[in-house]
Amino acid sequence: MQIKIKSFDIVILLLIISFILPHAVYAAPGYLKQTQFPIEHSISSEIHYMVPAYLEIGDMLFLDSTSDNPRWNVSGKDHACIYIGNNEFVGTTYNEITEVAEVNIENYTHFMTSESLKNPAFGYVASATDAEKQAAVNWALSRIGDAYQYLSPLKIANPDLPLPTADKWYCSEIVWAAYYNLDECIDIDQNGWSPIPWLVPAVSPNDIVYDDDVVMY
Repeated sequence: MQIKIKSFDIVILLLIISFILPHAVYAAPGYLKQTQFPIEHSISSEIHYMVPAYLEIGDMLFLDSTSDNPRWNVSGKDHACIYIGNNEFVGTTYNEITEVAEVNIENYTHFMTSESLKNPAFGYVASATDAEKQAAVNWALSRIGDAYQYLSPLKIANPDLPLPTADKWYCSEIVWAAYYNLDECIDIDQNGWSPIPWLVPAVSPNDIVYDDDVVMY
C-alpha cells in the first residue's frame, strides 16, 4: 500500500518539527549553563534565579557593586536588603515604574541580572527570634514608597523625627533600622552610634556584615 503525502502535509510537518526541536534541545539535561544557585526556565526561555534553600524570612542579602560612583562602591559589600520570602527582598532600589529610587520589593533575579551588582552573600541576625525577624520584615515593608536617602550618610532610626532625611533611606540604613526598631532593639551596626569612620553615625553594608549579631552563611 502506498501512502501519498501532499506538499501541504510536508509543510505542516516541517513547521511542527521546527517548533518542537529547539524546545527539546533547550530543555535537555546539561544544556543550561550552571550558575551559583539553582535556576528555573520557562517556555519563554527567561532565566529565573532562585535564592538558596536555606534562606529564611528576615535574612539579608549583600552584594558588591561595580558602580563608578564611590558612594555605591566602597570597601567590602555595597548593597544590602532583607529577604521577605517567595524569592523577594525589600530594600532601596530603582523603581522602573515610578522612575525613582525608593524602598521597594525586588525579585532575586533582579539582583542576579544586574550589570552593576555581583558576588551575592547571605547572612542572618543570630540574636533575633523568628518572630523578631518577621517583625523586622513587617517594619521594612511599612516603609515601601519612602524615598532613597541621597543627602547624607547620617543614619536615623525614627522616621517621624523633624529632620529632612528622617523618612528617607539608603540600603543598609533601612536594613539596620528594621532591626533597630524592634520592641527589643537589636543594633546590627558594628560601630553603634560612633561617628567613626564615617564622621557621622552611619551604617554601611559591611558594618552589618561584621556586626557581632550577624552570622554569614
